[in-house]
Amino acid sequence: MKKLLLISALSYAMSISTFAYGSATMSLDIEQGIAAYESGNLAQAANLLTKGGDEDFNKYLYLAKIALDNKNLDQAEDLIEQALSLNNTNGDIYFVHGQIMAAQSENVNMFSKMSYAKDIVKAFSKAVLNAPDNIKYRQSLLTVHLVAPSIIGGDTDVALAQAKAIEALDARAGAVALMKVYAKLEQHDRFDEIYNTAVIDFPDEPAVFYVRGMYFQQQEQFDHAVDELTKAASISALSAQQRKSQYMAMYQIGRTSVLSKSYLDEGEQALSQYIASAEIQDMMPTKEWAKYRLANIVEYKGEVFKAKELYQELIQETHDKELKSKAKKRARKLG
Repeated sequence: MKKLLLISALSYAMSISTFAYGSATMSLDIEQGIAAYESGNLAQAANLLTKGGDEDFNKYLYLAKIALDNKNLDQAEDLIEQALSLNNTNGDIYFVHGQIMAAQSENVNMFSKMSYAKDIVKAFSKAVLNAPDNIKYRQSLLTVHLVAPSIIGGDTDVALAQAKAIEALDARAGAVALMKVYAKLEQHDRFDEIYNTAVIDFPDEPAVFYVRGMYFQQQEQFDHAVDELTKAASISALSAQQRKSQYMAMYQIGRTSVLSKSYLDEGEQALSQYIASAEIQDMMPTKEWAKYRLANIVEYKGEVFKAKELYQELIQETHDKELKSKAKKRARKLG
């Protein structure tokens, strides 16, 4: 993940107090490796961390993050398990473990997905348990409880409890979290109540409009969905989290276009912008999926040659088995 130089410097300055607790003897190699990772230099970070002491959990934690960023998921899983063997009370280790399990689950069959989902819930739960003031951990736990079926651990009561805990830590993030939960619960009056307050209190927060756009998309009110998602994509973003909401809105404008087979020009423009400029963060669709949605739109617009070309490019480029299969089916249908 790319970061501004100033943020990188601050991350380095904070690394000892934030990430090195529990490791009083952190070596210079590991400190410098963490700094290199935070500045986006993964190769240098890996080289420095490898030289660090084997007894320091930070070595394996950050090597696992690097492996995850590089899509070396089996290696990432082995490394994070080594970090856990050295420290089982660090929230960041559990959070990264959950991220790795989520990434692993993307390329397996449905039966295996169920097993991974249980691991993800467990990992994010332990991250929250060990770092209860970390909003990002709580947001991830909330999300997995909303999307996972109850048979494998999904629980909307837990999601609601997380939303209320987030609200106690940060009113802005809490409003967004509560909207997500009430949308899932189909408690429309509560959803509208939170939204109406949020647009007054936080009119510059793209996530508020993004969540409402998704709410309308799920209700198949596609006109309203595009309106709200466009608002989210148009607000000036100041933080990485706000940029994430903007990019997600762009992607979902495209997906709404595919679902409704309308707003095709808007969908094509939004997905093209996503592919060109999105900084992929946690739980964001890959640019390959955006390219697939773009191909769908181009196909619906009757541009058969261009659509087939995009599908063929995906077939050659992607390692995502589900996406490759979908692209092959669409390409075959076009002849």
